[in-house]
Amino acid sequence: MTLPCRSSARRTGLVAQRDDEAKLEARTRPNCLDAAMRECRHDRVILTMLELEGRKVDEICRTLGISSVAVRVRAFRARGKLKGVLERLAKGDR
Repeated sequence: MTLPCRSSARRTGLVAQRDDEAKLEARTRPNCLDAAMRECRHDRVILTMLELEGRKVDEICRTLGISSVAVRVRAFRARGKLKGVLERLAKGDR
């Protein structure tokens, strides 16, 4: 039977600490993104329809009753906001 050395115990503690930090970050990150996209419901809806659901601009226009220019402009602005949030998250700011 071998006894674990102190350094492996320290490594195990560091791994557990990193796991805890990763879990916290995994819970925090979606909240930050949700908060950023909560500002403007229209931005969230348009990005969801375009990027996640893969709908065409024409279909979004008909569904929301807005022009194609409005869809493209709102999507552009929403992507800019989202980019800013992601950059702040990458730097560690919350």
